[in-house]
Amino acid sequence: MSETTALQIIAIAVGIIALIHVAVLIALFVAMKRVSETATRMEQRVGESIARFEQTAMPVIARIDGIAVQAGESLTMVRNQLHRWEGALADKINAVDRTVGKLQTGIYAPVRETSALVAGAMAIMRAFRRIPLHRA
Repeated sequence: MSETTALQIIAIAVGIIALIHVAVLIALFVAMKRVSETATRMEQRVGESIARFEQTAMPVIARIDGIAVQAGESLTMVRNQLHRWEGALADKINAVDRTVGKLQTGIYAPVRETSALVAGAMAIMRAFRRIPLHRA
């Protein structure tokens, strides 16, 4: 084979390789374009899905927020009511304590006085028993 033929074969091979590279680059460009279009479509679909979800979920979330606010208000009302009941119960307990104190004072004083009267009566009776009834 002559040197020219070998160079021609090398040139043809380099040309074929260049055509293959160009074909691969075109194929990559087409694939990238398709991937880009697919990503754009998916982005649109995901965006639409998110928008639909937000439209559907927002009333539910708003309702849950409303329920949470009402629950908080209810708990505050219950706490305030319990505080008032606690105050009223403390007042009643103090009133009962004062009443029991007055009853104890009212009962113990007469009992002591009665005990003193009984003790005095017993002392008088003992004194009368010691005195002889007949003096001669």
